[in-house]
Amino acid sequence: MQAHTMLVLVRSGIAIAPVPASAATLHPDGVVFRSIGAFRGCPVVLDAVWRGDSSNPALLRLLRDVLPQREWTTDDLVEDVLA
Repeated sequence: MQAHTMLVLVRSGIAIAPVPASAATLHPDGVVFRSIGAFRGCPVVLDAVWRGDSSNPALLRLLRDVLPQREWTTDDLVEDVLA
């Protein structure tokens, strides 16, 4: 879920949420930010997900920029339904 969406849910009283510190730059009224010291220094593991039939060139660009150690091709974007 995007930080902006999470902040809207928090502001409306529906949720509390962990968000990246950068979300504070959005300055949402009525939302309190507090650092969670227990998680400092811990790596954050994120997964990339996309539709198995995606042919979006922006996705390929993103993967090449974020994970440059791998040679990404359009074949990597499409799920192999026969596997």
